[in-house]
Amino acid sequence: MCEGSTLLELFLSVDYERAVTLRLGCRSEPVTVDPGRYHEVVREEDGEECAVTVAADGETLYETSVSGSEHVTVRIDETGAVDVETVVL
Repeated sequence: MCEGSTLLELFLSVDYERAVTLRLGCRSEPVTVDPGRYHEVVREEDGEECAVTVAADGETLYETSVSGSEHVTVRIDETGAVDVETVVL
């Protein structure tokens, strides 16, 4: 996918009781996402790939590697259950 396209979207339920940390192998700093919030990671270059880890209080909730042709949407519900949708173009 091209520069400026969405690599990953993270949606966190407003009723989930913990903030989550989003660690990206393609970025230098982790991102904290609070309950009820949304975070989007946009590709900085064509075909950018990225290792992704989503964790809460040190517990890994989801881990993957997003290829240069994928768009991944991660939703975490109020119980901490993770739903993932991957679109390959």
